[in-house]
Amino acid sequence: MYKYRFFLYIIQYAWKVNQLSVSEAREGLAAAIKSISQSPVAIAKHGKPVAILVHPSLYERMFEA
Repeated sequence: MYKYRFFLYIIQYAWKVNQLSVSEAREGLAAAIKSISQSPVAIAKHGKPVAILVHPSLYERMFEA
């Protein structure tokens, strides 16, 4: 759990994270998926992130020992 929280912190504050509202994500999901190869995408509801899209290779690195 600690590793997961640390990684979320790194994603949110150390990398440039593109942010979309939930409605923008609904309309432009294909574009958001294409852009995750460059940087994670946060999906926000009322200005607070509720989900983060990351590239599969980055997700796998999160859980490596």
